[in-house]
Amino acid sequence: MFRNSRKPSEPAPPPPPSSGSGGPDRQRILLEAMADLSSTLDLEQVLDRILARGLEVCEAERALLLLAEGGGGLLPRRAMGAGGKPLAAEDVLFSSTLVQRALRESRPVVQELDSDSQALAVSQSVFELRLRSVMCAPLCFRDQVMGAIYVDSRVQKKTFSSADRDLFEALARQAAIAIQNARLLVEAQEKSRLHREMEIAAEIQGDLLPKVAPTMAGLDLHGRSLPCEDISGDFFDFILLPGGQVVVYVADVVGHGVGPALLAAEVRGEIRALVPIDPDPGLVLSRVHRNLRETMDPGRFLTLFLALLDPAAGTLAYANAGHPEALLYQGRRVEWLSRTGPPLGVDTDARHDTRAVAGLGAGDGLLLYSDGLIEARNDAGELFGTQRLEQAADRAAGGAAAMVEALLAEVARFNCGPRNDDRTAVVVRWQ
Repeated sequence: MFRNSRKPSEPAPPPPPSSGSGGPDRQRILLEAMADLSSTLDLEQVLDRILARGLEVCEAERALLLLAEGGGGLLPRRAMGAGGKPLAAEDVLFSSTLVQRALRESRPVVQELDSDSQALAVSQSVFELRLRSVMCAPLCFRDQVMGAIYVDSRVQKKTFSSADRDLFEALARQAAIAIQNARLLVEAQEKSRLHREMEIAAEIQGDLLPKVAPTMAGLDLHGRSLPCEDISGDFFDFILLPGGQVVVYVADVVGHGVGPALLAAEVRGEIRALVPIDPDPGLVLSRVHRNLRETMDPGRFLTLFLALLDPAAGTLAYANAGHPEALLYQGRRVEWLSRTGPPLGVDTDARHDTRAVAGLGAGDGLLLYSDGLIEARNDAGELFGTQRLEQAADRAAGGAAAMVEALLAEVARFNCGPRNDDRTAVVVRWQ
């Protein structure tokens, strides 16, 4: 039904002429460029390919990539010359005026310069480089300015046409998407790395805590630590000594995360090395304090309460390095075991004294804890505090394990919302 109106003998009409910069070859280059940018998520490769394709699409002599980093202005990040020659981005002169205009107008801008006077009117850098054609396009992703791509040429006859500008704008859009995707991959990899680091730190910290309390004649011991995050700043330990003695301590490292977990591991190892040599609590803490001051950055420290218990002799010796006061029940008397020195690692040359308590026997008890218990808050903003802790300890019944669980449960009932600090409790009962 549809007939060809051209007679068979008539030659076919010639194809329409190529439109120069907007012709099939240039569009093919653009499609190849878009495919190229989509083929990798490596950020450094993406940046290099953007420059290479920018030079190819626009037939320019130089290409410069400026990126918004650190919340400031645009900074030169990558530069490339003809033939793919890498250039030092920080040494490449460019027209900041043209870049600002492209960002302000949110579209590619072109500057054609026929003379040195026109170049000088644009900027000193354009004049000094004898540039004749300059083009800049913003890199935007969802209204977020990510940077700009800038190309120029010193060739007198080279001009950037409207077709060049359209292709350059399309390349800039694809480049912004490629940069965003590459950055998202970097962020995902970083999150994965940090997650693995947190897992390792949690494993380290899990190894710090006793799996079970030791069983020994004359004493019932139990401890538990509840982290508010994956990694806790709290840790505790039981160290059995020859002759039936035991060292018990609770510590709280300032901060959370991998650093405090590693510091906790270091201190735990040091205490375990020092205690068999001389278990005097004040001497142990003084040595740890001195070593931390020599090796640790200022501002990082920990509090620690350490007690040496001898159930056969009915004695307790302790040193308190800036830690919350332990609670000692002896008969019908309640005593708060106060601090005997500063936190470990603070920038002060101080000695940690040892204090002693005698006459301990069946029915007496010792409660060590971290500040997460007494600093828990209720709906009214009130602290749980030491008075409520003492009352809760009075109400707790049963063995050491039952008392620890009862104390932590009472603090949890008092607290409103999620736990905002680590909570550790250790109970010792003389039998």
